[in-house]
Amino acid sequence: MPYTPAVGGVARVWYLADYLARHDFAVVVVASDGHDFGTLGFPELAPGVRVIYVPDRVKRIMQRQVSVLRTAAAPGNFRSKLLHGLRKVAEKFAFPDFAVFALPGYYRALKKEFRSGDVAALLVSAPAHSLMLLLPAFAGSKKKGTRLFADYRDGWNAGGIFAAKSWLRGALARRLEGLVCRNVDHALFATKAMQANTETLFPVLRAQDKSLTVMNGYPASALQEEADAAPVAAFGRFSIGYFGVANDQPGSYRNIAPILAALAELKVRGVDFILEMYGDVRVAHTDLAAHDFVVLRGSVSHHEALACMRRMDCLLMYHMEREGAQEVVTGKFFDYVAARRPILCVSPREMEGARLVGAGGFGRLAD
Repeated sequence: MPYTPAVGGVARVWYLADYLARHDFAVVVVASDGHDFGTLGFPELAPGVRVIYVPDRVKRIMQRQVSVLRTAAAPGNFRSKLLHGLRKVAEKFAFPDFAVFALPGYYRALKKEFRSGDVAALLVSAPAHSLMLLLPAFAGSKKKGTRLFADYRDGWNAGGIFAAKSWLRGALARRLEGLVCRNVDHALFATKAMQANTETLFPVLRAQDKSLTVMNGYPASALQEEADAAPVAAFGRFSIGYFGVANDQPGSYRNIAPILAALAELKVRGVDFILEMYGDVRVAHTDLAAHDFVVLRGSVSHHEALACMRRMDCLLMYHMEREGAQEVVTGKFFDYVAARRPILCVSPREMEGARLVGAGGFGRLAD
């Protein structure tokens, strides 16, 4: 079970575990449980991959809030505002992030695995960045041949998205990340900008040649499907497809409200189009019924999602936050490229994903 509202949160680890298992590695995945969002249509792991779930009550509570926000229909819904306020208060006590409360459970599960036999490698993928503290906790195992990997799906202190804002918390967080960087054998990064920024903040990575960029990519099966069939756009109205999580929370990098407002202006001007949204859409302040061009399709399997992408006239990718955008390539970018449809990228122009869209001639950019 992904135990997340978005496939992007687990795809990188899923592909890694699947790849290693199919190349004769014995793979154990340790993950926390949470609110049941279902499998989101993601395929099962390869045979032989063993999954250990760590009980995570805090995660379940936080994710239930996500589920409530998804169904809050009225603008200014009191319940959604209350839950948002409670989350802000809870964040003051969660350092570096909410996963810190699950750390003891992770440690016990890993300790049991280390006692049961030789562990060739321990890889911790983040965020949640607090889980990286498991790496220095097992630094002693390096004497027995275990290699330690820190896998950055998003940057920590070197970027603006996850870095602590206050001076004291920021200084402590940088100290903790520095401890991680000194103790790992290798640090993997989802984008080159993320690698460069982290190396600048922690020169030990560059000095000891520990860093490597490993981008997400897309499954080989998608390429084979594309070799057999040319992309075909839908007939009728111009179709824009969006795949993934979206919300209308002010300040969120996933806030789609400004884009809906811009599209509504096009509708007023007589442009005929449809926006099909696949995945988890949570709105608390926007009345989607007022936008007759929006159609919610819900979650579909990854295979079906790729097929749906191929029939769109263009695919929407967006990131509504300037701070830290330099490091960002959304996971869906690679699937969009595999689908071979034009990408409409609404984001800061310095976003890594926007740079790739422009450099590859994959579509159009809107700052």
